[in-house]
Amino acid sequence: MREKAVQALTKAAADGIRKMYDEGRCAGLSAILDARDARAERQQTLIQEAQQRFVALQQFSGPRQFDGSQQRPPFSLISFTLNIAGAVKNCSLFSWAFDRGAEVIAEALASAGVEIGRTEIIRSEAGDEFMAIAFAEPVEVKLMMAEIEELHPLGRIFDIDVIRPDGTKASRTDLGASGRTCLLCGNPAFICGRSRAHSTEEILEKQIEIMVSTQVDETALRISEQAVDSLLAEVHIGPKPGLVDRFNSGAHRDMDEGTFVKSAEALRGYFTDCAYAGIYLALTGDEGTMDSLVSLGKEAEKTMLAATNEVNTHRGAIFSMGIFACAAGMSGAKGEGDFRANVAMLGKKLSSKTTSEDTAGAHINKEMGISGIRGEAAAGYPVVFDTGLPVLKAGLAAGDEEAAALKALTAIIAKAEDTNVIARGGTEAAKWLKSEAADILKKAETASFDIRKALADLDRECIEKNISPGGSADLLGLCLFASGRG
Repeated sequence: MREKAVQALTKAAADGIRKMYDEGRCAGLSAILDARDARAERQQTLIQEAQQRFVALQQFSGPRQFDGSQQRPPFSLISFTLNIAGAVKNCSLFSWAFDRGAEVIAEALASAGVEIGRTEIIRSEAGDEFMAIAFAEPVEVKLMMAEIEELHPLGRIFDIDVIRPDGTKASRTDLGASGRTCLLCGNPAFICGRSRAHSTEEILEKQIEIMVSTQVDETALRISEQAVDSLLAEVHIGPKPGLVDRFNSGAHRDMDEGTFVKSAEALRGYFTDCAYAGIYLALTGDEGTMDSLVSLGKEAEKTMLAATNEVNTHRGAIFSMGIFACAAGMSGAKGEGDFRANVAMLGKKLSSKTTSEDTAGAHINKEMGISGIRGEAAAGYPVVFDTGLPVLKAGLAAGDEEAAALKALTAIIAKAEDTNVIARGGTEAAKWLKSEAADILKKAETASFDIRKALADLDRECIEKNISPGGSADLLGLCLFASGRG
């Protein structure tokens, strides 16, 4: 799904930039030349200021703080812009890439222990610019910047100059390195540039692809990380009635907290693919994505079972968290999209897809008409958004994150039709557990009530009755994901 997502977003971005050309939203030659002259003036100003600081430090602390063999102040000026072909120099995609570059430069200097002096960011129709004084030798700084240009996913479009105090540039040849290569053919870049071997449109499209692929990967990996963290947080939280947590295995004899950790980690790639699928779906509306998600889910089940020695830890989460990861990808593809609406659309469509009949939930649905998690998905996960999530957010505002999650779980158990409980204890057990949860939830409104002790007592009863609200645990994981607290 990654390649499809990258292709779709590259096309959308390229179309947007072409529209900017058609509308005349370009930087004219005079604006580009004026920006170049202004940049040179600012560079000179920053260098002079840094030299004045050096002199002031010598007067204050004495020359012993500096190596007497040095003829110039030990500082460098970093000047960073994006290398973008064509006359459109400023758009949301370019600004995103520029901001990432400025962050990476600052992080590299901080990691190396290099003090950063004055910094400036200039934004104009001729492109964004970042300048910073780094108190280190120019060759040392150039080495760090060259590594960024070579190793960072966006490095090929970064143009990072390192300027000495005398105004000359530290170059790659100072490092014994060769010059940069062409994005398209791999030949020396200066040769292709001098001969105009490639059109502006070809180069720009490749530059857009580099930015988009990095953006898509960062979005998908962030969503996947949040999904896995939510599953890990859910299993760790305790005490939970009849469920695996850090205290015990609840009513389960074939799994423990470690089993869930292995399972969640094994599903990391699956959630990444779901996020890619969401990005692609948001940009294309391709209904075939639904079939792709079903196939991804089936493969994820195999991955889970291989990681757990055939123990079913996350089958429900594969279905539901996959939907949430895909919905997050859809929202990320178009900025701040309506996440809940995306979840509802995906839940409705995927819940109607052909699924295996060889599950406890499927048998209960067929025999009792209780739809369980697929009914919840078809309805847009109201127990998550209208029950668990509000309770979780209210509890988080009070400051105790685990107590907030436990209270949210209790509210979910009191509301959800959990086929896991029915499969183990029948409808009477389900009614009993919902009643117990509702009673705890009511008592929890009292400040002196200890919800952890109440749930520990309920845990012992669930273990005795051999019941476990696994479906409710999955819904808690979704609440954690939606709240960003995984």
